[in-house]
Amino acid sequence: MNVHRYRDLIVGVIFLTGSIGYYLLSFQTPKSEIPGDIGNYFIPHLIALVSGLLSLMLIASSYLALRQTEAKPQKPAESDADTAKELSAKTRYLPVVGTVALLFAYIYALEPVGFILASATYLFLQFNISAPADRRDAKAQFRYALTSIVAAIAINSFFVNIFDVMLPQGLLD
Repeated sequence: MNVHRYRDLIVGVIFLTGSIGYYLLSFQTPKSEIPGDIGNYFIPHLIALVSGLLSLMLIASSYLALRQTEAKPQKPAESDADTAKELSAKTRYLPVVGTVALLFAYIYALEPVGFILASATYLFLQFNISAPADRRDAKAQFRYALTSIVAAIAINSFFVNIFDVMLPQGLLD
């Protein structure tokens, strides 16, 4: 059995199991006695449900990908192991190092720059780090910028208006 082919499916099942366990454990969180309060159990439930949904999406997409690869005959000369060996360590770890550096820069810039600007910039740069080379054209850059700006504004509005949590405004104050 080639584990590399089933890696996403296995990870999806593990995360789905963890999400179900987390959801069940979240019922042990004491409920708030304040009338009209969303309660301190809301966020654990939300995290469990979202991670469960993402796990189901990963399971479905990996299952469909497996069905497609099983339908196509593979070339005997190339395998996943041969392809992985061809990639140098620098090429494989560069996105990881870039993501870690970007996270530290985001944390550092969050207070002085503000949530909306720092988050939009972080998301745009993270999209570029994570995107394959063929998805870095002008059209993709526009989509990344638009998605970053809309997501940062939506998240800020969600926290400020629904949770009454003030996020750093920074330069926009």
